[in-house]
Amino acid sequence: MVLLVGSAWCVRGQTIVDLSRQGRLGTGTVLPAQCAVGQLFFRTNAPAGANLYACTAQNVWTAEGLSGGSMAGSNGQFIYNNAGMASGSNLSQNGDGSLSAATGFNEKVCAVPFSATLSFNAANCNRFETGTLTANVSSSTITGLRAGQHLKFPLTQDNTGARTVTWPAGFVNMCQPWPGPNTITVQEADVMQDGVTVRGTDCTVDSAASSIGTGYLSESYAVGPTAIVANTWVKLTGGKLAPIAGTEGIYGIAPFACLANAASCEVAVAGQVQVTAEGSITQDHYLIHGTTNPARALDSAQTSQSLICSSARIGGRALASATDGQRVSIQLLSPGMQGAQICPADLPATTRVISCQPGWGDGLNAIPAGTYPLSECLNEFGATWTITAIKCYTDNNGASTLRVQNGASVDLLTIPVTCSNSWAVGTQSGTTTIAAGDFAKFSFVSDGASKQATYVITGTR
Repeated sequence: MVLLVGSAWCVRGQTIVDLSRQGRLGTGTVLPAQCAVGQLFFRTNAPAGANLYACTAQNVWTAEGLSGGSMAGSNGQFIYNNAGMASGSNLSQNGDGSLSAATGFNEKVCAVPFSATLSFNAANCNRFETGTLTANVSSSTITGLRAGQHLKFPLTQDNTGARTVTWPAGFVNMCQPWPGPNTITVQEADVMQDGVTVRGTDCTVDSAASSIGTGYLSESYAVGPTAIVANTWVKLTGGKLAPIAGTEGIYGIAPFACLANAASCEVAVAGQVQVTAEGSITQDHYLIHGTTNPARALDSAQTSQSLICSSARIGGRALASATDGQRVSIQLLSPGMQGAQICPADLPATTRVISCQPGWGDGLNAIPAGTYPLSECLNEFGATWTITAIKCYTDNNGASTLRVQNGASVDLLTIPVTCSNSWAVGTQSGTTTIAAGDFAKFSFVSDGASKQATYVITGTR
């Protein structure tokens, strides 16, 4: 009995474990307050694989053996050190290898002090908070680019506004800061697969007057030797932008002014943007190049491309009405678009010349003496012909004559012309045109000896 009581006393005495004076391995749910270096403790309520702790310094326990067994967190979660405990993180890998985040990521932001020669380091940041633009940025550079990066560039105008930015080499489709004083423009861009090209993807601004963010797509090119005025038509020649100067194709609209020979200038090529009017503009009418200033927008007075002359270059459709010199919002059309109507002025001079050449006789047998009427030369071109000459040919230089009238029997010659083998030219009367839909009536009087007679009316339309 004495031995049994003594044993019971010993068991009760070990409810407090002091491994500093006990063996090298202990178990329990709570780490002992004291330990000696090298001792181990198996924590029974810890996750499998994270049960074993070692005393790495006097009274200091460190979890061991986290490489195997069941880990903390849910299936696929990445594990992180949570104050000494293994915990499931925000980031998980899906079965297909893609990654998911339970909450949002915070992009790395860098403050970039303003300078006329800005430098960005994409190895450190994705978002570059540039200081207020107090002057134009004449040049900029970027390092540390990685394919697939998404970058952001907030740009703030000062009280003066209208500051511009020259983007680094390799940047394309980038916008310029909205010129309004104290406005903030945010340019977003992606680094392409080559790790060098950076293409603008979005451009927004906080100004209500801005045309940025209203739905237009833009591109950026160098400027030729002629400066570009804001809100005007531009063309693309030899890879450089220039103002429209005549009837050349319209590539788009420059939303901002660009200096001659500038390294980069934005041009809107699709969507909605503003252009400066030449004369009055009516809503929904198609807009073409100006006449006084081809870089401005002129109202075509038409709502259909098919009714606009093919020589006219169409830039867009007016979304509102405007007066001369005002900026008007338009819906841009495809670059290089032109009218579909064939107008007289659209045709080269050689194609506008008309020649109608009917006649009588087979050239072998004499045409018996008599009068031979003939109606010919119907004007089906939809435009008035202006007669430039009426001629008559016969093979015999005889006495055959030709009288010519229009469809209303109005003489087109003062007197009938006597035909000859040198194409005799008649004297025109005061009626010198053949209207659309009208025709010519010929009356040939044969001398009985002519074997062939040819009548010629030439003109223009």
